[in-house]
Amino acid sequence: MQFSQYALTAATKPQVNKLPQDKRANRHDIQKWHAELVQYARCLPSNLGGGAHGHTAIVCRPGTTDYATFTNNAVPYVTPIFPGPPPQLAGTVAAINNAKLIYETNLQNFHIHEAAKAELTTLIIATAGKYIESRRMPNVDYLNVTPDQFISTVYDEYGTMTNQLLDQNADRLKEPWNPDTQQFEELYNRLIQVQRVAQAADPISDRTLVRAGVTAIKNTHKFELDLRRWDALQDAQQTLAEFRTHFKAAFEAYLVSPQYGQSVTTLQAGYNATTNLSHSSQDVNLKCSYCWSHGLYFNSAHNSKTCNKKLPGHQEEATLFNMMGGCNRIIRKPGEKQIWRHPQWRTRNPNSQRNNDENNPNMGNQE
Repeated sequence: MQFSQYALTAATKPQVNKLPQDKRANRHDIQKWHAELVQYARCLPSNLGGGAHGHTAIVCRPGTTDYATFTNNAVPYVTPIFPGPPPQLAGTVAAINNAKLIYETNLQNFHIHEAAKAELTTLIIATAGKYIESRRMPNVDYLNVTPDQFISTVYDEYGTMTNQLLDQNADRLKEPWNPDTQQFEELYNRLIQVQRVAQAADPISDRTLVRAGVTAIKNTHKFELDLRRWDALQDAQQTLAEFRTHFKAAFEAYLVSPQYGQSVTTLQAGYNATTNLSHSSQDVNLKCSYCWSHGLYFNSAHNSKTCNKKLPGHQEEATLFNMMGGCNRIIRKPGEKQIWRHPQWRTRNPNSQRNNDENNPNMGNQE
């Protein structure tokens, strides 16, 4: 097996972008560049390190958690060394064949590793540019510098997080999220990235990430019910992992809901939702909305803004989650027969229905 048999073409290899040349790179830029190098190295096959992570180890800094992080604690990659000239073989045929196979395998692994290291070195020099100038030596240029040494130099000289950079990184926690144009994973990944950038200088806790994520979701004004369910959890249950599970499911449900793509103004006009109740097959996914003057309707067209029989003091901005002091009744579906009666119904005056209508104007003003 030769390395060239497994090498990808330039068109199929992952893209590694240059570090910024018009400004000073910060730790975020460096980590992004480093991650792209890892993706590239991963696509250069190797039999070592479990065989599943290519030559990731070549672009990992020794003495750090790079390899464990990028490979999720894979089998350690032991750098192959040149096995020397072919051994003088003696013994049984089986022993000779076994020794020959071991030698050829070790030699092959060494050549594959060296070819990958050379390719990655060329790539690093091309994309790091001025950031590795301190490694250049007279006469030999970068000849004796390994990929992990280049990467360590970039981190050590340019990866220090100043207070200003830490503030800029923390500000990314406050960036808005739009569920109509962005996937939930974009929000989650941004939070994780902010945490990783600050990890070495000023660690950000999972709890801080969760609070920032919940705030971003609240600001969309589109996940009120899911936020209520989240708030109902105990503090100990509101972990980063649970945040991802809970709101990813909420986002996936939102994608197939009538609210998807609607503006916040439209959503605030009245609460529309699909219920998860299972009283009957007809009730599943039943649309409803809220009206300040009349209550909860099984009619998505009737809400606080569209109501055409508004009572005095009517609040057009009222929704089911913010009734603003409005009617708290649930209106039956059209044609549904009333069965329930108030326990005191029979003791009331025969004209109590008429009197009730007069005392409670909501009752006599249905649409």
